[in-house]
Amino acid sequence: GTSASCVMVPRSCMFLLCVSLLLCWFSSVSHGARIVQSLDVGWKVNSLTYNTSCTSPSNSTFPVDLTNNQCYGLNQATKANTPEACAQACCDSAGCAIWQWCTPGKACTPASSCWIGLSDECHPVNGWVGRGRPGPPRPSPADCDTPFCMPSYNDNSWAQRNVPHDFVIEGKFGPQNDQSHGYLPHGQAWYRHHFSVSSGLSNQAFSIQFDGVYRDSIVWLNGKLVGQHQSGYTSFDLVVTSLLKFGGADNVLVVFADATHNEGWWYEGGGIYRHVWLVSTSPVHFVPWGVYVPSEVIGPITNTANKGQTASKAMVHIYAEIMNEGTDKLNLQLTSSIKTSTGIQVGTVTTNNVITSEGTVKIAQNITLAPTTGSVSLWSAEFPTLYSVTTLLFDAASGTLLDDVTTSIGVRKISVDVNNGMFINDQPVKLKGLCNHQDFAGVGTAVPNTINKFRVQKLLDMGANAWRMSHNPPNPELLDFTDQLGMYVWDENRNFANNTQYLLDMRDMIRRDRNHPSIILWSICNEAGCMENDPNGQFVGQAFKAIAYQNDYVSTRPVTAAMNADWGIGLSKVLDIQGVNYNYGEYDTYHTSHPLQPMIGSETASCTCARNVYFTNDTACHKDVYSADGCAQGWWSAVQERKFIEGGFAWTGYDYKGEPTPYGWPDVNSNFGILDIAGFPKDTFYYYQSWWRESSVLHVFPHWNWAGMEGKPIQVWAYTNAAVAELFLNGKSLGVQNVPHLGHVSWNVPYEAGSITVLAGNSTGHLITQQTIKTTGIAYAIVLEVESDDSIAANSNDAALIRVSVVDDAGLVVPTSTNMITFEVTGPGILAGLGNGDPACLEPDKGTARSAWGGLVRAVVQSTNVVGTATLKAASPGLKSAQIDVNTYQP
Repeated sequence: GTSASCVMVPRSCMFLLCVSLLLCWFSSVSHGARIVQSLDVGWKVNSLTYNTSCTSPSNSTFPVDLTNNQCYGLNQATKANTPEACAQACCDSAGCAIWQWCTPGKACTPASSCWIGLSDECHPVNGWVGRGRPGPPRPSPADCDTPFCMPSYNDNSWAQRNVPHDFVIEGKFGPQNDQSHGYLPHGQAWYRHHFSVSSGLSNQAFSIQFDGVYRDSIVWLNGKLVGQHQSGYTSFDLVVTSLLKFGGADNVLVVFADATHNEGWWYEGGGIYRHVWLVSTSPVHFVPWGVYVPSEVIGPITNTANKGQTASKAMVHIYAEIMNEGTDKLNLQLTSSIKTSTGIQVGTVTTNNVITSEGTVKIAQNITLAPTTGSVSLWSAEFPTLYSVTTLLFDAASGTLLDDVTTSIGVRKISVDVNNGMFINDQPVKLKGLCNHQDFAGVGTAVPNTINKFRVQKLLDMGANAWRMSHNPPNPELLDFTDQLGMYVWDENRNFANNTQYLLDMRDMIRRDRNHPSIILWSICNEAGCMENDPNGQFVGQAFKAIAYQNDYVSTRPVTAAMNADWGIGLSKVLDIQGVNYNYGEYDTYHTSHPLQPMIGSETASCTCARNVYFTNDTACHKDVYSADGCAQGWWSAVQERKFIEGGFAWTGYDYKGEPTPYGWPDVNSNFGILDIAGFPKDTFYYYQSWWRESSVLHVFPHWNWAGMEGKPIQVWAYTNAAVAELFLNGKSLGVQNVPHLGHVSWNVPYEAGSITVLAGNSTGHLITQQTIKTTGIAYAIVLEVESDDSIAANSNDAALIRVSVVDDAGLVVPTSTNMITFEVTGPGILAGLGNGDPACLEPDKGTARSAWGGLVRAVVQSTNVVGTATLKAASPGLKSAQIDVNTYQP
């Protein structure tokens, strides 16, 4: 295989990539300081699909008897209404190894339900009938004993990919595949990466940090086992010091990822879908995620309109865990300093005479922020002020810098009142939140940083201020953006049970994420995963809550959970805040019966619709947008009108692959999103915007292209926070309406081509804003527009989001256009993926052509490691073609 040189450079220039070697060359950098190098570029990938569909579910086909055992991680087969049909459903499903049926009247729940899939965890529960068979073969978690992980294996024929990479999104949709995971085939994948390290670094300690691998991964370096990691959502760090070769020798890093088993019931992708880092430090260094920098507001808080909150004094704590991988006893010095976002130092502290030998030591420091002029600016979603804390570790005898970590922090205060809700910096805050999974059109779960930034920004544009990470720890960079842009975060643990590994996963999530000021809630579980109907949930919950308090022990965030039932019993008894999924009609009853426990709407409503659909078409799997309105208005009214409810999280901000409620094949996406999977807003987006933002909002729909429906009534709705609205059809008024609080206005309008205009005003009739919707001409041209940053980093990861519109000769988007558009990228860029938001579109995300839907297509253009100009060209028969430049810069 080919070899690329991986010589260490500071993280500030980690993406300065050599064209020929794909990685950075070493320049004059102190060998004592921490050096972090991206290992994202230049992987070889071999993905294997697991398909064992059969014709008959006989006992010989499924030899393992699972009677009276419940297996976890399966998916419900809703159309199977008998045990025989359940067994057949497993036979018909590619990748299914287990079927189980719940016998009515027994201990199992829900009665008469069928569950199929793969599982490696089954427990005795009376009433289940089922059988299983062995799953796909896996390599042993031991030193390499199979060709794919051997350093000498020739991987030249494997596909070349950069990570983050989702191999599942590259598959082909099929009805035999798992519905809940988007009808894409599951499988396994092998990843191989070649790199070399300078001999000048041979005295250093090394580890490889994986931000996320889905899932049950095994890692080898140079044929030797490095480690195994089961969770597909938590980050992990593996020590490789003794396994590395130096001085130009080829190091071969191999990762096996097994996505055949599910952790959830939504699209989860597969492979190394987050970043990978090679970390070099002195043998004496900080423990991974071992620098904890909490803060406390200890002085009076002042709130200034349009400027946010300040405090006269705050305390910043630095808790550093230091590891000595050597045997020498050292005298250490620890220095920490705090700077504002503009680089002004506002505090420093030094601790001397820290003695360490082999093992770990913990050091605590405190810095009081009490500016002699001005005050301490506090972090909130509205005013996300950040500070940076740099912690330096020195050998006191020689003055050599051994390690350094810079942590971004925000100083803020969280408090909860059982009757008045949540307060940030003593100001009342109603959480206007959305739950979200992590995939996006064209890229699956391998989401570039730019897209995560875009996703946060779009929800902020809507007026949201909170994001629930459903149902797992997120991509770390996503939390950087919620810190920087200002959005409160509910951070959620994936698995909850009396299981040592799950407790470790909870610990890992908190240690990795605890310095992010945007996180205001720790969640330990979701719905059935909260051991509902199991009294042991209380005791398991105590263990998980203790993990949170032990690892986030200064002014810890409240601990909550998203529960569908069992409020007041079981796990509920140990929660700081009771999370209630749906059931907002129960808010008052629970608050009255549990007056000392705060409450939050953890998952409030699942409103289904598709963008640009105004008449439901069940055959096409398209749900009209009008049906989502009552659902949205219902939950938000319930939350907004009750001070004791801290806020709510609608399901979901964005569509995602899988879970195609209320349909099945060929619907491969969910329909719950307020924006579609390509990031285009549905009309409901503007309902929330009209009541979540203070600025004037008016959104009129539907489009006005209804040829063939002349004279027939069309519902015209307007979402607005104005007091009154008046509609005009081709200049003729059809009436003025008062806008109901938290509602909308509507008219039945007999269709005639032309235009509809809505004027919105205040209670005295003064015009505030207006909008006109016109009947468009025929499709004439393609228009391209960059919706993210205009230029992107030349790091083989950054991406530009291109909005592709089909317009008429007046430049209006043609809402009925479905033209097939082909794409080509020239210059230093690649076409990373395509989408259009149609939940039933079976065109591949990884292709060169996509049909418009509602007049729109999304294209994702990703950078290479070359600085220059990438050009996206788009063409379609009969349309005027278009091109747009995306500039790349040296990071």
